[in-house]
Amino acid sequence: MNPTIDSAEIELEYTLDPQNAAAEYGANFRSDVEVLLSKEVVEAATMNGRFEIPHDPSKQFFAAIDASGGSSDSFTLGISYTENGKGILALLREVRP
Repeated sequence: MNPTIDSAEIELEYTLDPQNAAAEYGANFRSDVEVLLSKEVVEAATMNGRFEIPHDPSKQFFAAIDASGGSSDSFTLGISYTENGKGILALLREVRP
């Protein structure tokens, strides 16, 4: 998809790590990590009825986005912080196209 990348470099990447190369150069979703967390693990770490944690000025928050790559996938935003060495997802938003 990027004509400035040498095709020999791409071939080497496919040889070294086919899953990563397919995601990076072939625009394919990774099948080796598609079930990173089971539904049970997510439910055990979720507080039912809580949709976001209010801002606390004593904490340092971090934001990350996954921008929509076109017209069919969503734009997502996550805001998190750490507490006692654990990552806490304070807010998650999705905007569908």
